[in-house]
Amino acid sequence: MSSRTELTFCRICEATCGLKATIEGNRVVALEPDHDHMVTKGYSCIKGLRYHEIHHSPDRLRVPLKRIGDRFEEISWDQALEEIGAKVRQLVNDHGGDSVSAYLGNPISFSLLPPILTSAFLQGLGSRNLFQTGSQDCNNKFAAAQRVYGFPFIQPFPDIDRTQCLIMIGSNPAVSRSSFMQLPDPIRRLRAIERRGGTVFLVNPRRTETAKQMGTQVFIRPDTDLYFLLSFLSSAATRSITSVSAAT
Repeated sequence: MSSRTELTFCRICEATCGLKATIEGNRVVALEPDHDHMVTKGYSCIKGLRYHEIHHSPDRLRVPLKRIGDRFEEISWDQALEEIGAKVRQLVNDHGGDSVSAYLGNPISFSLLPPILTSAFLQGLGSRNLFQTGSQDCNNKFAAAQRVYGFPFIQPFPDIDRTQCLIMIGSNPAVSRSSFMQLPDPIRRLRAIERRGGTVFLVNPRRTETAKQMGTQVFIRPDTDLYFLLSFLSSAATRSITSVSAAT
C-alpha cells in the first residue's frame, strides 16, 4: 500500500507543535516533528509523537458501555442517550441543576465547540459546575485576567525570546513543557536567555528537573508565595514614591 505525508499539528496542549503524519490508506502509521514549522522548528514531546497509537488502539472506547454489576455490556447509542437523559432529568428534578457537573480534559478543552456546547448544556440544566484541567492549576489566571483586563483569555505572557530576566514561580517547564505559555521546546528557549547574558530564576520549594538543567534555583517555603509577591509590590511602590520625591 502506498503512503503519503500530510502536515498537521498536535492537539494535546496549547503548544500545538507542528507534525508530519505518514498515512497509509486511512490510517496514520507514524508521526514525526515538522522541522520546517516556523514556530516549533522540529520539536515535539513524546505525547504528540505517539498519539496515533492511542487513536488506533484496540482498547479505545468506540461504543457505549453500560455497567451491569461488576461488568460492562455494549449497548446502542439510542439506548445510551435515552437512559442517560432520563437519569439526568431525574437528578435535576430531585436535587436541582447543580447536582449535575461536567469535566473536560485534554485535548477536548482545546477544541472550539465542545467547551461551548458543554457550557450551554449545563446552563440549560441550571448547573454552575463545569470543571476542566485548568480547575486544578490555572483557573486563577483566567479569573485574574477577567478582573484586570475584562476578558479571561487575555493572558499576559513574557516575550521569552527578548527577555533578559525571568522569574518562574512554581513552574517546572522540563516536565510541564510550559504549554500554558504556548512555549514549544521550553528548555531550549530558556537556555537562550542565559546564552545572551540574561538570568532565569526558578522559585520552588524543591530542586526541580528544570533547575537541574539550567537557571538559578531559589528555594522558598511552601505557601509563602503570596508574601514573596507582595514584597515585589512593596519594593515597586517604594521606588515609585522615591522617584516622585526626587522629581519634586
